[in-house]
Amino acid sequence: MNDVPIGTLARGLHVLACAAAARGAIGVTDLAQRAQLDKATTYRLASKLVELGYLVRDDDGKFRLSLHVLDLGFAYLASLDLRTQALPEMRRLHDEYDGAITLSVLDDTDIVYVERISPKGLQASMPVGIGARLPVHCTAMGKVILAYMAPAQLAGLLDRIDYAKWTERTIGSRAEFEADLDRTRVRGFGVTDQEMIDGLRAVASPIFDHHGTPIAGLSVALPVQACTLDDLLSGVGPRVAQAGKIVSSHLGAGQNSSAAVQ
Repeated sequence: MNDVPIGTLARGLHVLACAAAARGAIGVTDLAQRAQLDKATTYRLASKLVELGYLVRDDDGKFRLSLHVLDLGFAYLASLDLRTQALPEMRRLHDEYDGAITLSVLDDTDIVYVERISPKGLQASMPVGIGARLPVHCTAMGKVILAYMAPAQLAGLLDRIDYAKWTERTIGSRAEFEADLDRTRVRGFGVTDQEMIDGLRAVASPIFDHHGTPIAGLSVALPVQACTLDDLLSGVGPRVAQAGKIVSSHLGAGQNSSAAVQ
């Protein structure tokens, strides 16, 4: 774990983050261990967070997140111009394909869902929603964001990735992943073929800001029985890439950005 933050506010936010990472009720002893703080300090900070409405304490004396934290998350999502601009294209893709349509951003070596439209029918899919985290190396969105990242930034990130195998098809090494990123740049969209979950294929396009920086990935995930790999590469991929370019243009990605027009 990183060094414990200094200062009351920083430590309070640190305790809140540790409580969130527990994904359920957590006792003060376990919370103190996670936060790497003494028990008395942890209890004092957690109690203040209860007073402020960010944590609640149950009858067993354990702490968990309150709905007030969710309000902050939704306020953040509502403020995202990215999400506002992407939703119309996401809805169009949802009209065209019976798959999961997802918008994600990068947070270190994870992609984080900031918007998702569920498939119309039943299909193989990850049980995830807004705020979910998945590793970059086996997601089409992760691949496409990294493919257009500045080389110096990319090199440092590749060193930190844990190339864990989620399925037999998951990329398992840095060398394999870098080769896949090269193919992604050539195509203009990222592809996963049952690398995250058996029975599911996905494509994703990059979304660029007005600086030409890749800030998000827009993806369509489809069951293998509904979409062959050839169909994914020749049809769905180019269509999703087109949607990504439209969203990027709305965010100000202009002709001075070579990446935005690839």
